[in-house]
Amino acid sequence: MKNLFIILATILLSVCKVSAQKIIPAKDAVKHIGEKVTICDKVSSQDNKAFVVTLFLGGERPNQLLRVPIRFSDRAKTKGYFDSSFEGKDICVTGVVLNDRNGLYIKVNNPEQIKPLLLDNPVKQIQRVN
Repeated sequence: MKNLFIILATILLSVCKVSAQKIIPAKDAVKHIGEKVTICDKVSSQDNKAFVVTLFLGGERPNQLLRVPIRFSDRAKTKGYFDSSFEGKDICVTGVVLNDRNGLYIKVNNPEQIKPLLLDNPVKQIQRVN
């Protein structure tokens, strides 16, 4: 019985640790390279190409703080989700912060990684104060 309790406690702790998600503004993305985070900020501009939509957060390009390239080979999978413009909208994007020669980015493969930013979000409240 004691062993069962220890096993269940270990599983519970590991699940809680995995589900914990850091929510940060785009200006702090540089501090979290290689980490899975949720970044909330305004989309400054959007670039639509044939198979890639790129959202630019935290400033106008080429001086953006973060790029969000959305690659999709099957438009039916996204059900038109990326056909409308995100420009000027506050969003939260979840993924691993990566860095390349063009700056920081989070690669999006699934529309579920992008959510609208809710007004009662603590990150939005912090950004209003700063």
